[in-house]
This record gives sequence, structure tokens and C-alpha cells, in this order.
Amino acid sequence: MGTASAHPSSPRLTGWFVTARHRQTGPHGEPRPWGAVHVKRIGEPMTACGVVTLGWQVFWRVPAASVLAELCVDCREGALADAQEGLSRCDAC
Repeated sequence: MGTASAHPSSPRLTGWFVTARHRQTGPHGEPRPWGAVHVKRIGEPMTACGVVTLGWQVFWRVPAASVLAELCVDCREGALADAQEGLSRCDAC
């Protein structure tokens, strides 16, 4: 998996946390997702795409925007739609 950092123009995926069934060690010894990468909200039993995540790893220090290209398509679309909706709500403030 890539270790690209979030670009300043990357969407802010606030409230979404990276999760995966498996993990690997990154180049600096940090845990990184391995295999299918998803996002979920804390306290929710499912990912944004509807997969049950019981027993899955949560990667607290991996920003969702930094693995955007690696996310499952449905999780990426759901999180980005949520981010866009959040921006629209803020614009109305």
C-alpha cells in the first residue's frame, strides 16, 4: 500500500477512520492497512460501503484522505459525498 500523504487540496474526511481486516508494517515501523482498505465511523459496526468490521484493525494515525486512492470504491464515494454534504452545510452557515 502507498504511503502518500494528504495533499492540501485533498478533501477533509472528518469523522471517517481507516480500517482493514489486515495490517502490515510501514516504512517507519508504523501499522498500515493491508488488503482491502475501507473507512468507518467510530461506534458503527459497518464501513461506509456496508461491510461488517467486527474484529478489524482501525488505523487511528492514518488519515482517510492519505489513502483515498486505496479505498474501496464504495467507501471512497460515500466518504467523499459525506464531505461534500458537510461543505454544503457550512456554506449555508
